[in-house]
Amino acid sequence: KRMNEGIENMTASAQEQSASAQEMSSAMQKVESSIQSIMENLNKNYNCIKEQQEDSNKIRENSKESHEISQNLISQISIFKF
Repeated sequence: KRMNEGIENMTASAQEQSASAQEMSSAMQKVESSIQSIMENLNKNYNCIKEQQEDSNKIRENSKESHEISQNLISQISIFKF
């Protein structure tokens, strides 16, 4: 009888450990999924920032060109007397 009780206790402990391991595995999968989602969002943000930088550089270049054209036009117009 004592032996049966010991076996039953060991079986119950093994089942509890198995359930705990399954819970931990499930929690780890959720963490992994969350981390993957965070990484995807970070990559999207990084790509958006890169695009904004490229657009900003284009705007700066266009602004410089516009300024040069404006200065050139002012120089050409200054020849004429009003």
